[in-house]
Amino acid sequence: MAGGTPVWSEKNGSYVASRPSWKAPAEQIGTTRAVVRAAGPDGVALMPIAFMRIVPMLSADVHAVSPNHHYLSLVPAPPEFIEDRRLLNAAVRGPRSRKPGLEEFRRALGRVGVTVACTLPWDRRGIALLDAAGWTERKRIRMLVCSFPPKG
Repeated sequence: MAGGTPVWSEKNGSYVASRPSWKAPAEQIGTTRAVVRAAGPDGVALMPIAFMRIVPMLSADVHAVSPNHHYLSLVPAPPEFIEDRRLLNAAVRGPRSRKPGLEEFRRALGRVGVTVACTLPWDRRGIALLDAAGWTERKRIRMLVCSFPPKG
């Protein structure tokens, strides 16, 4: 280090925990854990990013659509793979996020294999988009409103 205050300094509000601890609020962890259970074995969960980024810490069997969207451009994958995830992220990001068109949203849900899609309860446009895509089976899972794919 050439100069300045280290990131891990107490002056920066950092501390060493006496035992392992999560870097997320307990309620978000509990909500994510419940959504992972709802996703089922080998499931794929779509949620706002604050929840999706917790999924890899909880399960190796259930996957998040995109646990950290900053890394999408680094993934060696076809452009469609990356665009599907960006589109799905935008759909559930929050009430003010730009929502994708219905048909492209529906196709992306299918291509990615999403088994549960969750939004914040006040994201009425996100909930309406899921309804329009046929994901009308809905359940409140703690902090989120989650929808499930049509049966059959």
